[in-house]
Amino acid sequence: MPQGKAPAEDEIRAECQAIADILVEKNRNYGNSVLDPVRIFSRADAQEQIKVRIDDKLSRVARGYAGSEDVALDLIGYLVFLRIADRWQQPHGSNECFSGGACACRVLSPYESAAEVGAPEETCDETIDTGPSVCGRASGCGGV
Repeated sequence: MPQGKAPAEDEIRAECQAIADILVEKNRNYGNSVLDPVRIFSRADAQEQIKVRIDDKLSRVARGYAGSEDVALDLIGYLVFLRIADRWQQPHGSNECFSGGACACRVLSPYESAAEVGAPEETCDETIDTGPSVCGRASGCGGV
């Protein structure tokens, strides 16, 4: 694999950081409503609600009603939140591994502890960048 910077590496990193900053700010302003909805009318889980938001956004685009919305940014944001919601819903003790070899441990939301979700207090041996995680196996997640 070639060493050095990839083409447009700085621009990619800057754009991803800008998107992260926007998502963190929106998440803060909206009280984590995407990942932890209040469920007043809908009882759907967070993943399904995010998918509905994506469908709604694409529907407005297809019908020409997107107006001045930044459709690309909105879709990227929803897809990032969907990936996080999917990680939060990983089953405890799963033996499945991602293609990179990382264990499919349950990533805890900032509002959860291992005890609250019924998992052992031990954390995964693997580092998961999205936050603390727990694993249902006594040996942790490494060496799967």
